Amino acid sequence: MELAVDELQLLGLIRGYREQLRLDPASDVFLPLARSYCELGLDEAGLDAIKRGIEKNPDHVLGLLYFAELLTGIEEFDEAIVYYERVLSLDEHNSAALVGLAQLDLRQQHYERAQVRINQLVINDPDHEAIEGLNGQLKSFKVEQDENILLPTATMAELYLSQGLKEKAISIYRSLVQQHPDNVLYQDKLAELLPSSDDASFKDDIDKYVTGLEQWLDVIERRRSNV
Repeated sequence: MELAVDELQLLGLIRGYREQLRLDPASDVFLPLARSYCELGLDEAGLDAIKRGIEKNPDHVLGLLYFAELLTGIEEFDEAIVYYERVLSLDEHNSAALVGLAQLDLRQQHYERAQVRINQLVINDPDHEAIEGLNGQLKSFKVEQDENILLPTATMAELYLSQGLKEKAISIYRSLVQQHPDNVLYQDKLAELLPSSDDASFKDDIDKYVTGLEQWLDVIERRRSNV
């Protein structure tokens, strides 16, 4: 099969980028390499190139953004959120990250959080072209009082840790321990992450939570016995 001229050009660029990476594995040509792969429809190769590049260049904002975009495309939403958050930890006013997070929130029907992201975007970049579209999407949905919030998972916590976002990981493990007070693995992981003083304080909170739950169950049992 004969390749089109633009495809031949892309293949030539790919060969050049790969040679540069062979000579300098930390080179930032990993990003145009990944883009070139994706333009040819080689999405897996693009994902692999961008992932390897970020391992060598963990603070490369454009690389992190493109990786988050590709992860969104394959519906790896939790991981995409982590990389967008990583960008904001490096550049708190980054418009592309705010847009990406707002779009993910809308897609998952987390409308209140999407509104927060849009508000941040309006403050930081009031003329951004995505604002009107995001607001339009938001208005097209009925916002319910009992919003379906994003449930924290251990996987997301570990992803945050891998990106150096320790406070976010701690917050998730706090929620997991509160939801599952008998889960020793969650407790151990939280204790590992927390300073000793915070750890002791949090164990007190968990004891209070469990005590309150037991009291609530006692009340239910008494009500049943009186029926």
